[in-house]
Amino acid sequence: MTAAPHTPTTVRLTNEAFWAFCERPENADKQFELIEGIPSEMPQPKWLHQEVVRLVVRLLIRFLDHHPLGACYTDNTAYILAPEVILVPDISFIRTERLAAFVNLPDYPPFAPDLAVEVASPSNTPVDLTEKAALYLKHGTSSVWVIYPEKRAVRFYRPAADGGVYFYDLVGDAVLENDPVLPGFRTPITAFFSPTKTEESPS
Repeated sequence: MTAAPHTPTTVRLTNEAFWAFCERPENADKQFELIEGIPSEMPQPKWLHQEVVRLVVRLLIRFLDHHPLGACYTDNTAYILAPEVILVPDISFIRTERLAAFVNLPDYPPFAPDLAVEVASPSNTPVDLTEKAALYLKHGTSSVWVIYPEKRAVRFYRPAADGGVYFYDLVGDAVLENDPVLPGFRTPITAFFSPTKTEESPS
């Protein structure tokens, strides 16, 4: 779930100040990310959003049961990517070797996830989502999937050789595969979405 437009503020917050901001009584029922020092409130997820998260997590966990490459996490896992950058992907994946570095897990992962998955909200623009994907990649994420439930499409982001970002779109019966973060993972993107009434009906 990508963040809504930035909450108005005139002061850039440090990570410590951000946690204090989140603990204010008026923010008790809200969730925020910190984007370059600016707290950004995340919208409440709709049912369609949660259904996509459920389906994708189920696919990833099934894959990881047979290919123990790491761990998959869902909503509310905040990642401290850098000073003034704390993001909360809808779904994330961390490789086993990175997890093995911790005897005891800290409150929040102090790095970017290897894979970040964001489910687009109706209020998000492609520019917003590309900027957020670029922020993940800048701080060490290897792949970002942005899923568009209404369009039944996926945009796949990777770092470009020149230091920028490249992406390509998967629509219709396209297959998501060859992600170096999850070698061997392969699925038609239709598996990310509940069947439509047309798909459920006999031909």
